Amino acid sequence: MNEFEKHLQNFELKEAIQNIKENLDLYPEYAATMASILKMYFDSLIKAGFTEEQAFTLVIEHGVDYGAISRMQSNKED
Repeated sequence: MNEFEKHLQNFELKEAIQNIKENLDLYPEYAATMASILKMYFDSLIKAGFTEEQAFTLVIEHGVDYGAISRMQSNKED
């Protein structure tokens, strides 16, 4: 990583931290929404025929990134 990239990353992290601090009161609602989404994903996997263990493993692996879409997109950019 060159100096410019280091400074850019530092700036982006500081900006992200500031954004989190400014919106901290929204995080309980955000967490509840994410929990609901994960539960729906888990239930959908079960309904699609996965065992509970398989569904749980997929939820752990993917989180809210269903099917690891972001990883597939980043692999396209490489």
